[in-house]
Formats: sequence, C-alpha cells, structure tokens
Amino acid sequence: MSSRSKNILFLIFLVLLGGVAGTLVGDMLGSKFDSLNFLKDYSYNLGLTTPLVFDVKVLKITFGVSIYCNIMTVIGMILGVVVYRNY
Repeated sequence: MSSRSKNILFLIFLVLLGGVAGTLVGDMLGSKFDSLNFLKDYSYNLGLTTPLVFDVKVLKITFGVSIYCNIMTVIGMILGVVVYRNY
C-alpha cells in the first residue's frame, strides 16, 4: 500500500471521526441547554428510508445507508480536514 493511499485513508478516518464527534457534541449540547436546542433540532437524515433487499432464494442481501447530519456534524468534519492538513 503506497503512502498516498494511507494518507487518503487517514483523511477519511479523520473526517468520519470528526463527524461522529460533532454529532455527539451537538446532541449533548442541544439536550442539555435550551438555548442551543437548534444544534439538535436542525438535523437531516440522508439516505434510504427503507432498505433495498436482493433475494435470490439462496442468498438474501439487504442494503441500507443512512447519514444523520446536523450543524455540528459539518463542523466536526471540517475540523477533521483541518487536523489532517496540519498533521
């Protein structure tokens, strides 16, 4: 594996980690403080509402993707990119 692909994997890892951390922080702050309730309320669920099912009687595969996104998720992802650029 080349160093370039390792760097891209590290960037993806940091962006996902920042998104997860941002979502958790936004939910906690929105639940704890009424004035920061907009961090929790203005969120979007992107993805499939019902999973796709591929059934051939021998094998059944279910596909489903859903992304929960709020303001803090985006801020966390941006911070992940900033950390990567400074690393």
